[in-house]
Amino acid sequence: MRYEHGRFQFCQVALTQIYDMAPCVSPLSFCAVWVAVMLGLGVHCDDADSLTGAYAPGDIVLGILGSVHSKVKDLQERVRPDKYTCTDFDLIPFVQSLAVIYTIDEINDSGFLPGIRLGYLMCDPCVYGTKALQCVEHMLSVNKTLEVLADNSNFSSPVKAFLGERYSELSIPVAKLLSLYMIPQISCTSSSPALSDKLRYASFFRVIPSDVYQTQALAKLMKYFNWDWVGVVSIDDDYGKPALENFLLDSAEEEICVDFQELLPNYLGFANIEQRIKKVADRIRNSTAKVVLLILRPELVEMLFTELVKTNTTRIWIASDAWSMARLVMKMKDINKVGDIFGFTFITSNIPGFEDYLQNLTISPGSKNDFIKEYKQMRLNCSPDQQTSDVACDTSDPQQANDDYLLESVHLTKAYSQRVAVYAIAHAIRKLLQCNDIACSGDTNFKPWQLVHVLRELSFTLDNETYSFNQYGDFENGYDLVMWTKSGDERIPDVVGKFLIKSGQVEVDEHKIPWSNRTVPLSRCSEPCPPGTEKNISSISCCYTCTDCNEGYYSNETDQPICKKCPEGYGSLPGWTECQKLKIWYLEWSAAYPIVVMIGTVIGVLLLVFSFTVYILHRENPIIKDTLVISCLMKFGLMVSFGGVILFLGDPNVSICRAQQTMYGLGFTLCVSCIVAMAVHTFIEIMSSDPVKQRRLRKFDRPFVIIGLLTLAQALICIFWMVFDPVGVVETPSQTQPLALNRLCTQGSMYGFGAMHVYIAVLAVLCFGLAFKGRNSNNTDPIISSMLIHLFAWFCFIPVFITQYETRPIAQISAIMVSNYGVIFCHFGPKWYKVFSEKAEEKRAAAQKEVKPPVDPLTYDNDSGVISTTSGETLSMRSMPRSRFSIAESDLSNWDITSLQMVFGVSPSRHREPRNPNKRRTSSLHVGIHNMRSARSVTVLGVMLGLWGCITCNTAPSPIGAYAHGDIVIGILGSVHSKVTDLQGRLRPEMFTCTDFDLIPFVQSLAAIHTIEAINDSGFLPGIRLGYMMCDPCVYATKALHCVEHMLAVNGSLPILTDYSDFRSPVKVFLGERYSELSIPLARLLSIYMIPQISCTSSAPALSDKLRCPSFFRVIPSDVYQTKALAKLMARFSWDWVGVVSMDDDYGKAALENFLQDAKKEHICAAFKEEVPHYLDHTYTKRRIKEVADLIRDSSAKVVLLFLRPEQVQMLFEEMMKTNTSLTWIASDAWSTTRSLMRMKDINKVGDILGFNFVTGKIPGFEDYLKNLRPSPGGRNDFIEEYKQMRFNCSPGQPPSEHTSPSACDVTDPQKANDDYLLQAVDVMEAYSQRVAVYAIAHAIRRLLRCNDTACSGDANLLPWRLVESLHKMNFSLDSQTFSFNQFGDFENGYDLIMWKKVGDQRVSDVMGKFLIKNGDVEVYNQNVLWLNNSVPVSRCSPSCPPGSVKNISDVECCYTCTVCNEGTYTDEWDQHTCQKCPNNTWSERNATECRARTVLFLQWNQPYPIALMVGAAIGVLLLLISFSIFAAYRDTPVIKRSGFVMSCLMKLGLLISFGSIIAFIGKPDVHLCRAQQIMYGLGFTLCVCCILIKSFCTFLAFLAFDRDKQHRLGKLYKPLAIVILINVSQGLICAFWLIFASPEVDPTLTQGMVIHLMCAEGSIIGFAVMHAYVALLAFVCFLLAFKSRKVPHDFNETGIIIFSMLIHLIRTWLCFIHV
Repeated sequence: MRYEHGRFQFCQVALTQIYDMAPCVSPLSFCAVWVAVMLGLGVHCDDADSLTGAYAPGDIVLGILGSVHSKVKDLQERVRPDKYTCTDFDLIPFVQSLAVIYTIDEINDSGFLPGIRLGYLMCDPCVYGTKALQCVEHMLSVNKTLEVLADNSNFSSPVKAFLGERYSELSIPVAKLLSLYMIPQISCTSSSPALSDKLRYASFFRVIPSDVYQTQALAKLMKYFNWDWVGVVSIDDDYGKPALENFLLDSAEEEICVDFQELLPNYLGFANIEQRIKKVADRIRNSTAKVVLLILRPELVEMLFTELVKTNTTRIWIASDAWSMARLVMKMKDINKVGDIFGFTFITSNIPGFEDYLQNLTISPGSKNDFIKEYKQMRLNCSPDQQTSDVACDTSDPQQANDDYLLESVHLTKAYSQRVAVYAIAHAIRKLLQCNDIACSGDTNFKPWQLVHVLRELSFTLDNETYSFNQYGDFENGYDLVMWTKSGDERIPDVVGKFLIKSGQVEVDEHKIPWSNRTVPLSRCSEPCPPGTEKNISSISCCYTCTDCNEGYYSNETDQPICKKCPEGYGSLPGWTECQKLKIWYLEWSAAYPIVVMIGTVIGVLLLVFSFTVYILHRENPIIKDTLVISCLMKFGLMVSFGGVILFLGDPNVSICRAQQTMYGLGFTLCVSCIVAMAVHTFIEIMSSDPVKQRRLRKFDRPFVIIGLLTLAQALICIFWMVFDPVGVVETPSQTQPLALNRLCTQGSMYGFGAMHVYIAVLAVLCFGLAFKGRNSNNTDPIISSMLIHLFAWFCFIPVFITQYETRPIAQISAIMVSNYGVIFCHFGPKWYKVFSEKAEEKRAAAQKEVKPPVDPLTYDNDSGVISTTSGETLSMRSMPRSRFSIAESDLSNWDITSLQMVFGVSPSRHREPRNPNKRRTSSLHVGIHNMRSARSVTVLGVMLGLWGCITCNTAPSPIGAYAHGDIVIGILGSVHSKVTDLQGRLRPEMFTCTDFDLIPFVQSLAAIHTIEAINDSGFLPGIRLGYMMCDPCVYATKALHCVEHMLAVNGSLPILTDYSDFRSPVKVFLGERYSELSIPLARLLSIYMIPQISCTSSAPALSDKLRCPSFFRVIPSDVYQTKALAKLMARFSWDWVGVVSMDDDYGKAALENFLQDAKKEHICAAFKEEVPHYLDHTYTKRRIKEVADLIRDSSAKVVLLFLRPEQVQMLFEEMMKTNTSLTWIASDAWSTTRSLMRMKDINKVGDILGFNFVTGKIPGFEDYLKNLRPSPGGRNDFIEEYKQMRFNCSPGQPPSEHTSPSACDVTDPQKANDDYLLQAVDVMEAYSQRVAVYAIAHAIRRLLRCNDTACSGDANLLPWRLVESLHKMNFSLDSQTFSFNQFGDFENGYDLIMWKKVGDQRVSDVMGKFLIKNGDVEVYNQNVLWLNNSVPVSRCSPSCPPGSVKNISDVECCYTCTVCNEGTYTDEWDQHTCQKCPNNTWSERNATECRARTVLFLQWNQPYPIALMVGAAIGVLLLLISFSIFAAYRDTPVIKRSGFVMSCLMKLGLLISFGSIIAFIGKPDVHLCRAQQIMYGLGFTLCVCCILIKSFCTFLAFLAFDRDKQHRLGKLYKPLAIVILINVSQGLICAFWLIFASPEVDPTLTQGMVIHLMCAEGSIIGFAVMHAYVALLAFVCFLLAFKSRKVPHDFNETGIIIFSMLIHLIRTWLCFIHV
């Protein structure tokens, strides 16, 4: 029944075609044809050569394309277009095809289409695009012929809709072919984004989303788990390449980086596939990426996993939809060893009853299914060599047996989309045929294009879900996220989340994910940068080092690309996560030091008040009376000076800063002026020995005049200072306190500040000089002492003030306080004491009634403790009666120790340690139809009538636009027109109408015709004439396929065979097409017949694939080389920041992909990547061009690469001219020599234009041919006629076109007119490749036909595939050049580098260099380069980083900031990524380009300061020697005796050792010198001080003479030698412990930039401090003892010297040295 129904369907199709022929045949002919057809139907059909593997008859037949086999046998060795043999049965597409058949049967049984039965035809493409096209032709054919029509609107296809193919690689060429007939194709798994383009694939639909969304989901998944370092392995077909491209874009948006990109061949029978698998496995093993995305077929995944399991390589695997549900992989051996597997799959469900269907799998009656037979034979046939069912050998008939193996091997829910697709077609048919629940009123023999229209608007419900196609023919139902969980030794998929297209986010149920280690695995190129750090990116945004934020910067989030700058008034330390408000440092009132200062100031003020009170109360006292007023002025000056100190405290402002300095300057100057006045007076008084001089000097003894003038002078200095460069307030970063600003007063002009202080110092020196001259007077000692203290304090202040900026206020306060107190205690203190002492003495005198007896003057020997009388009698202090020991008092005796006359005016030499700062600075471094059963024989009458009818009816317009007869015909495909009108609104497969005549392909086609005629005229092929047929594809791939079908058709029909080995097509070879977008589908179609195709301009790399395009050749290189040349050119001119605009076709996308890869190798970055529609009549084109133009204007890239057609470039340039945008444009070969662009209006405004063009040449005689253009004799050329009509036709009522000749109206017959317009409008040398291509064909024919100079012995009706063989082996010469095709069918003759030079208002192309493929580099002829601005344009995202700096990359390699290298690092080249560390013993400063040896600094012998030290030490030693000599010579004198000769010698020895330690500080230090420095000083000076201590102790004992008991007890302690030994041994022990436990050593780490300060470190600071403290303690004891003994008679007294020397030492040690 079904068979009969199928025959009826075939008959119906035949009758329809006969009916269509009826108008152009006679009734007799019509009847004859009818009889012939009916006779044919009565003959048994032969299915031997059918490609259909399964069918079932029906009223409406659906075509099923299912690659049940995954390999085509011996494809690589295939030379003849014989029958394909397929192997490797694949269960997944088998079950999917069964799901389609089951759903069709379900619909038929359900009555969903009442009265209508759906049938099917199924063909197996075997995962090969060419075989898929063959399948479609077979299913569309009737009686093994495919009718070729110019208008397919009435084409009644036996198959109304196609289901499949599984892979995009196959769906794409099938969709292009079916678009010719507008037959709907619905795929369930082909997800390539290209298939959404309704201009190219007008009748394609799919029940899944586009891969645009899948790659988004994959990137979102990786982002969710923070996997930013991944590997990608994809398949090299039309599915894998776009998926990879889209994933790279989406991953870049999610900041995910790709460690590696590997391609695997899509064809499983590829010869080296195992080697490629091993290489990819090794790449995965060696990669640090722990997550790998596999965009592969399941078979390739299985092979890859098998290889990785050998080494137990574990990774996180991300599956694309192609294998995310593949049971084949889930059940493979050791699948649990590969690691966790995630993937996205289309939303699936269960097909009701499908499992029972598979368990009881049978072939329906009346139908055929060879695939079920093959499966059962494979599964249930008893064969020891095959893995069959366990019960196979128990089964008698495998075709009757069944099991549940398919349920276990294939995930059935994956086939649910097949159910949806079939129901989509059924709903569309129901709507088209206006079906209700009882019947369908429409005609079942509808036209397929009608179904397309219904499908576009269809919305239906199935299993409680609503489905519809969007504007691109896709579903938008999202994806399920699955994880493969362990189930024994296998894996099973578990849904753990989803991706919804509307929300664009991944939802994950993490609790469903059983991670291996219960934690999310990491896959990062670098560890996350914690808050407080920033990424220091190298060249990949995910690979970086974490660098602490610099001071003043912060980051409060993880993985910050750059630290943020702190706001104004805030700061941070290196590595901080937030900013803190900067602390303003100044001397706050509540701080410790200001409190001490205030206390000191208050005490000073109180002392001054106290002194003032004392002076007032005792103003009549002779001590006070004469100096009362001056003393009060001094107190006032000191009071003002103390007030100035208070102003140093608190928050300073300008007024306070001015007052600080002015108050101190004026106040202390007033004080010192008073002292000057007193010093002058005293100096004059001592001039009594010279009365004359005294009288002359007395006129200067005007105290108040002196005070007034001197103070006025200081006031003038301060006024000039404050007027011309006043002090101010400044905030500077603190060098010692973090996050602090020092708010300090500036000194304005250092001249003013210096002048003020120098002025005071001059006055102090003057005081000292005058007082020193009058030192015999009792009034000079306070002046000398106070001025020395002042000068010494400022001597300490100056170096601190200069070097320690932050502590300037403290230093100045300290100096002021010392100076003030020096004056108080030296000038006022003694007088207080004198006043009070006199009163005490008066009271004591009044109370004492006895008169003291006179005593002899005494001398005492400090060394021996013996006191001698003037008469020579000596008395022991211990034995002398108390009554004999008395100190005679005189008027000069008082409490003021400085009022005693000093025995010697020179105090012992003082040693000052050099300043040794211990502070060190640290710096923080901081991406057809089944034929049915045709008649075995047809009656002769039927055949003849049928042929007559066809010839008679073939009156429809032919797409052949030019032809010439010949023995061998060449097909020429040339898009003379560049547009197909109304393509977007095309619903019916009617005739294409082309517009927009294009001169370039027209001239190129004429070049091919001219060359063919030249070969015919030359006798190159003796006895053979070449003919041609030319068709215009109008730059539309579907029309190009239409052209090929017409050229291959015989009498309007294309024979449909399974083996084309003996197919002798009318056209033996094809020439063209110009664009890769057209050449690719043509190459696929022609591969069925193995007819050679030679292109002169199609450069897409995909055409080099000899598996997919085995009969394609081209006389140019592949774009693989052009993109390399483009990248090399940009690198040659240092353009690393470029924009790219490309077309959205196969040429543009492939060129863009290859350019980006080559650009990355040359470190060139794309500022933007924009696509424009390749179809010129696209409604979106103009708007898109404007958008691109705006983007170019806004971009910082000054170089733009255009992979566009000339027409698109013209539109873009016109847009750019509106704003006079001038850039550097890089042209692809598609437009690099286009004359129409060169002659554009205002072309000179767009900027410099460079590009690459294929090597060109001159075609002999072609220019004359164009000047005398006419069709070939005996031939036809509609294109020449159209051109001449366009050029020379005069239409007065219409405006002329751009090509119309000015003399058109003077021409009587346009077809006979000619001019040289084509020579001017088109670069004819660009057509040279047409000459080469035609000669390549001619040489191949000559070789194949075994031609000589007289004849060709071969058959001119050659087999086309034999010509393919000949072309592969051919090597020929032409115009002194040798040409040959490489293994990929390409030429490798390189490119010319073209530059458009300015000539008037136009441009001309000039060769300025070349790119040779062999050496892979661009050669530029510099003498030919003429830039419009006379300089090489610059296009960089960031300027080059010079040596001494490095790139701090953000997210794009070419965009960075230049960061100078820190100290100790350097770069010596441009654009370095990291600074190199300096080698050992070298260093560098910031921004260094090299490292140099550091300068080692120490106190060298030839430096000024060490020389001064040595001079000073030498003087000191010399003084000691002189002193020793004097002491030795006069040791018996009373003075020497009183001084103590032995103790004095020991003091000199100690000082000599101390002077010797100074020498140890000079020269390059070593450990021994470092130890000697401190030990010599410590022991030497201790020896000196201990001797002084003995003298002080002796005097103290003398002071205690009136208390004999205390004197006697203390006298026992007076053992000078024992004291010397004990004190020095103690210091020796301190030094010994210091040397043993932490001795001084050389410290080479004290560095400042390029300088190493080689100094001695103290080792233990405790040892150092104890040694000095010990000396200071001895000095303090000396000071106390001497102070207590100040009333010893003058002749026996050294207490003043001791007090002064020890006070100097203590001030030096504790005030100056420690602070510095």
